[in-house]
Amino acid sequence: MSPVLEVEGLCKSYGGVRAVDGVSFSVPAGQVRALIGPNGAGKTTCFQLISGFLPPDGGRVRFRGADITGRSPQQIVRLGLARTFQHCAVFSSMTVRENVQMALLAADRGGFAPWGSFARRNRERARELLVLVGLADHDDQPAHNLPFADLKRLEVAIALAHKPALLLLDEPTAGMALGERFALMELLLDLRRRLGVALLFTEHDLEVVFRFAEWVMVMDRGRLVAEGPPAAVRTDPTVRDVYLGDAPTSLPARG
Repeated sequence: MSPVLEVEGLCKSYGGVRAVDGVSFSVPAGQVRALIGPNGAGKTTCFQLISGFLPPDGGRVRFRGADITGRSPQQIVRLGLARTFQHCAVFSSMTVRENVQMALLAADRGGFAPWGSFARRNRERARELLVLVGLADHDDQPAHNLPFADLKRLEVAIALAHKPALLLLDEPTAGMALGERFALMELLLDLRRRLGVALLFTEHDLEVVFRFAEWVMVMDRGRLVAEGPPAAVRTDPTVRDVYLGDAPTSLPARG
């Protein structure tokens, strides 16, 4: 599979601290990859650099073959690289459907349209996206009424409004109960099957990582120290030394 994302020698420093230190990796189209590591390893900074929220000090980022290094987040998301965040980024005072409609407005390359006209034109498309994430029955509810797990689903629907080829998911299951975590990851894998979207996610829950990722990359102190299939990574001595510690090596694979 050809890569949808290519990261080459990415660097970012804060004073004397190299938060991201020469990181290189790729994500094949349609694959599910996890980026893991201890707190402070550089995972979120790496996501910030890829998605345009931070400028890199060095290195390149290519998406679908195009150099996107230094482009704005708005430019990058319109190319088809969408992102979710550790803390849900939704408009809490708007309804669930209106949140998705706003995302569709941002994704609309046809330019400005009055809200009333836009809302009518994109009502059905917003509902289609809510059906995909299992929120169609909540479309007229204010977003602040949703339980946390459903807010995460809404954030995914907002990301899908940009028709992404790659979703960056920064700790998508943080703050959720175990069953909710599995349900969200199953949803994401279903979207991968339906839409062909690749997934790159950070996650501290190792059971989620080793159950759902097809390929695992491990960062420590700003550097990529290991990568490979889950079974190989969870038994890698370097990974166990810097991150896994006494975590079990026989975490269950996805059934």
